Amino acid sequence: MNELKKKSTAEKAITLLLGVTMILGLIGLFSDFVPIKSVQIFGGGVAILLMAVTIIYGRKMSILKPHFNNRYLKVVESLFGGGLLLMLYWVSAAYALPSIYTQWMGTEHKKVEIVTPYHLPATKECDYKIESDYIKGTSRGFICITQAWYELDETNYVLYGDQSEMGFYIRGVVPLKALRSAIDSRGRESSSSL
Repeated sequence: MNELKKKSTAEKAITLLLGVTMILGLIGLFSDFVPIKSVQIFGGGVAILLMAVTIIYGRKMSILKPHFNNRYLKVVESLFGGGLLLMLYWVSAAYALPSIYTQWMGTEHKKVEIVTPYHLPATKECDYKIESDYIKGTSRGFICITQAWYELDETNYVLYGDQSEMGFYIRGVVPLKALRSAIDSRGRESSSSL
């Protein structure tokens, strides 16, 4: 407890910043959010600024110091750690925060997109995916789909979610073929009940 009291305000702030960045970084990495270009650029600027603040105020913190004795390994560790931290700052500022904002403040939105479905069974996340130039704007670059949708051999998908001035949060996708058949079956049910 005494060790915590000895920490300076800057060290406490940097520790808090690193913790929040780790959480937001995970949210941003797994969020199906497509930010507009200016949000990505702004996020890059924020990331560089936060990295500079971290270097200036956190350079004396043991967590940020290289732990290897070999000077070459220290350089590699510093470059790798710095690059990773910069990426987490960018993902937090360009994807996580705008994604959270869009989910709360955005309006409902749908978008039809021509996609490329593909099957890659050895991945940890999902076996069946779709991607397009638009979907590549998400941090992962693809959206998972079911095997049944993959087998439809459909390239037109409806992306639905929330839209804000910061971008589009994709809540889900539906193949256009499946959506049309669902609408047709509802239409037949309502006309047969009359």
